[in-house]
Amino acid sequence: MKYFKIIVVVALVISLIINVRVLSKMGDLENRVNSISNSQMDIKRSVDHQSSHFNNILHEFKREQSWISAIGMDIDTEKLSKGQPTIHFNWQIKELLRDSEVHFHYKFGEGEQYETVPAVDVGDGLFEANITIDVSLEPQWYTNISRGRTKNPNEMEVIVEEKARYDNHKNQLYYYVTVSNDELVKSDDIKTTDLGYLGTRYYGVLESMVDFHGDGYNISVMAPPLYSDKGMTLQEVSVLKYNNGVLVTEESLELSEPNTSPQQPLWFQKNFKDEHFEYTNFVLKVVYNDGATFEREVYIE
Repeated sequence: MKYFKIIVVVALVISLIINVRVLSKMGDLENRVNSISNSQMDIKRSVDHQSSHFNNILHEFKREQSWISAIGMDIDTEKLSKGQPTIHFNWQIKELLRDSEVHFHYKFGEGEQYETVPAVDVGDGLFEANITIDVSLEPQWYTNISRGRTKNPNEMEVIVEEKARYDNHKNQLYYYVTVSNDELVKSDDIKTTDLGYLGTRYYGVLESMVDFHGDGYNISVMAPPLYSDKGMTLQEVSVLKYNNGVLVTEESLELSEPNTSPQQPLWFQKNFKDEHFEYTNFVLKVVYNDGATFEREVYIE
């Protein structure tokens, strides 16, 4: 019995030593794996950096070899309050043949036809063009829909859908330059810029949420602090509820708390509970202190 205990103790000691060595080797292996992983991350970052640097060099080389420089754009906001800003473009033609004609082409919004204006030669291969467009001054709108979906009593799945922030084509300006003579016509790549941000100088950004929950839904609209000194503030928010295109009711959202500073956001919201839901779409209507009214569909069945 005595020898058996000794054998058991010796076996336990040997087992402990083996386990310690195994754990030590596992620790070394884990350190090596972490080291290899860190090395791979460093290599990836280095490759990404070199790739980005190479792409920048290649882009700059292509631009230097191009027959036309980058097109600069400045916006004269003197008439912006009327929604008719004048946009000034300038660029340089690096190799201009005699008797060549330079034109600026543009279209705004969803129209398919480009307008064409002759470019003004200001000397040394520099050209300019001025255009006036009609821009809709309105807030940029961001909308989310949150749906709570019950799979079983102990589990709730929340689905958040981001709706269109704003009409992607409504305020898009497309433009390019051509140089032509009797022998050839050269055209620059089409450039595009979104001018919807001009409306935010007056009406800012609106963030709306339609949150469906177990016993109803909540609708909210938040206007972040003003970005300019135009003095436009959100005064009223209401939701128009439709059923198959027919207006059923219009209900006002409530201002959560008084706004005491231009640096504080405005938050309008209302919780609708235990309501017989018979609506196919919601439209939010917002009214600013200058009387401007805007509507945006934020939910459709």
